[in-house]
Parts: sequence; structure tokens; C-alpha cells
Amino acid sequence: MAPLRRSVVFRTVMAAAVLACLPAFTACTPGRPAPSPAVTSGAPQRPVVVGALDTAEGALIAELYSGAIRSAGVPSSVKLNVGGRAATLEALRSGKVQLVPAYTGSLLEALGGSAKDTGDDAVKAGITTALRKPLAILDASGAQDREVVVVTKVTAEKYQLKTLEDLGKVCSQTVFAAAADFSGGAYGSQALKSGYSCTPKRILTYGMTSGPDGGPSLPSGQTQPSSALPQPLRSLLEDEAQVAVMLSTDPAIGDNDLVVLEDNRRALLPEQVVPVVDEVALPDKARDAVNNVSRTLTADDLVTMNRAIRGDQARTPHEVAVSWLKERGITG
Repeated sequence: MAPLRRSVVFRTVMAAAVLACLPAFTACTPGRPAPSPAVTSGAPQRPVVVGALDTAEGALIAELYSGAIRSAGVPSSVKLNVGGRAATLEALRSGKVQLVPAYTGSLLEALGGSAKDTGDDAVKAGITTALRKPLAILDASGAQDREVVVVTKVTAEKYQLKTLEDLGKVCSQTVFAAAADFSGGAYGSQALKSGYSCTPKRILTYGMTSGPDGGPSLPSGQTQPSSALPQPLRSLLEDEAQVAVMLSTDPAIGDNDLVVLEDNRRALLPEQVVPVVDEVALPDKARDAVNNVSRTLTADDLVTMNRAIRGDQARTPHEVAVSWLKERGITG
């Protein structure tokens, strides 16, 4: 067999050298340093910090998200009592946290956004338009914690009340108890007036924020909420008011056999539980884990968990979240 020509040998050696460099091309290119170990695939993942509203339910949902993220193999922690809606959004924008739980209606209002109607899809579209990149919302849960109008069974029977439309016919004869900003709010008393011609005889207002952002607080440095009755409920039970505005996941509604009047004209805003994230900083595995929580969580779950974190035998939001995640098969 004739020996290979010198030019063929040279080309063969050079081709082998080039192929050897392809997997790490930058390391074989003159003037280009090899990649820093800090950016290689083996580098430790940055923890996902979940910021919680300064409410008991806000802490609970934050613990659900964080536990699911950890189960997906991404390090995560919860930062409690970040503040109200404005404070949590600012913490997200500044990079102090990478994810915060929110509620669609309250979030839309906080962003100064608008929606063509109060349907779930319209409100989510309004949020998406109002949010600035890299902030975004992930999948909204079917679970809601919205404002509901409630009466006692005695009042419901007296006036034959099942819906807010029924209440509109006798509204002028009743006294309402509600958070201070419900009176005069675009989606509060004004919505009842425009949607149901409902103008109460009087509204007893109390120094609290309406909507789920104003739910029972988790005081700074504590891990459990106060078990005291919300003032609107107290006024209702003591017959100072005939109608109260409460949150739909408050276990006190069922515990006191209250009647929730159906918002049949959808005058009040929906409040689906929804995660707001920095989509650049959130790994795909964490995103999938949080969306799984949203798919699984129900309003009844929130009622049950809210009951578990209140009272003399209350458990912490972290403990309750750990149990729920395990029961639903999200964690081992």
C-alpha cells in the first residue's frame, strides 16, 4: 500500500485538532479566556425568595409556593411581612424577592390598570398590560379570596335574600359593616350602587384595608395571626349592622352559619390567587412547581388552612403548608 502524501497527513491532523476544540471553542480561540466557573452549569442555583404580604393568608400561600419550589430541587425561602401590595411589588422590582403571591382584583387596582369587565380573563388581561417586564403573572388559581356580602340567616329569611339583586330591593333599610375604603371605592359601595341600586342607610367603617390584602394580619416577629373576630363580623353578630362585607375564605362565615349573597351581576372584582414573578430570575423548574400549586389549590383548601392557623390550637403557616403539600402529593 502506497504511503499517504504529506499534504494529506497534514490536513488530517489539523481536522482532528479542530474537532477536539469544538466542545470548548472559546478555550481554543486565541485571546478568549475560558468561561468562569461561576457561570457553568454546575454552579449553585440562586435561591428563590418568596415575599409574603403582611397577612396570615399571604404567609400561608408564600409557604406553599416555597415548599413546592424546594421539592422541585430549587433552593427557596420565605420572607415574611414584606408589607402591603405596594411594598411587595417594590421588593420584586428591586430584586429582593423573586416571587410574591397576589390576588387578581387587588393587583389590578394596585397597578392602576383597567379591565373591560370584571370577568376573570378580562382582569388578568388588564394585569398583563399594566405589568412592566420582567414582571409577569403565572397561572392563576381557581381559588379566590374575594369580598363577599354576608347576612345572618335571620336577616336572609326576613328579607328573602339570596342574591345581591334581592338585597338591592331592601338595601336602604340596612346598615352595612365594612372596611374603611369599601365606602366610596370604585369596586366597593359604588359597585353595589351601580350594579344593584344598593345604597345602605348607613355604612359602619373600620380602620382596615378592604379585599384580601387587608386580611387578618401576621404581626411582625410572630408566626400566627390573631384569633380576634374582624370588626365587621362582630358588628353583624351584635346586630349593630344587618349586612357585612367579609373575605370569602374566612372560616368565620361557615362557623357562624352566615349567608353569602350571590353577586349575580358580577359587580365586585374577582380575586383569584395568582403568583407575580420576575420571569428572568425564576428557573423553569420553579415556575412549573408554582403552577402546579395553582392548579391544585381550591377555595375550600384556603378556608380549611385559614382555620388551622387560628385559635388556641393554631399551627404556623409553615406547618400547615407542609401538611397540605404532602397531602396533595406535591412533596414527598
